[in-house]
Amino acid sequence: MSAFIADTPEKISFVRLAALKAGLSLELKGMKMTRGRTAYSILKGMGYKGSRSAVLAAVKFDVELAIAKGPQEKAPLTLAQLGEIMIKEAGAEACRAGYGTADPEYVGRYALQFGDINKDGTLN
Repeated sequence: MSAFIADTPEKISFVRLAALKAGLSLELKGMKMTRGRTAYSILKGMGYKGSRSAVLAAVKFDVELAIAKGPQEKAPLTLAQLGEIMIKEAGAEACRAGYGTADPEYVGRYALQFGDINKDGTLN
């Protein structure tokens, strides 16, 4: 069994949905998961509609779909986003002096070319 770390908002939402699915299945059997709000009422607040069994079927489908999709990779940063990071961290004047421009797209392009920034946005 491999470890699962919920360290991103998407993973945290997935774990919450899986816990609510388990809570709703307990509620259908007559048990309670908490003394507070029911899993059914929380799921209704999240936009699910229908009876308890219909909501459980919809949640099961969503959880299985999330599992089938697997972990989502972050979209790569654009040159303009990389340039904005450089301008924010180094300053517009330093970028203008080093790259000859303060246009975020060109700053991002030159910073990548010269190895001043990585594709994930971390500075070297």
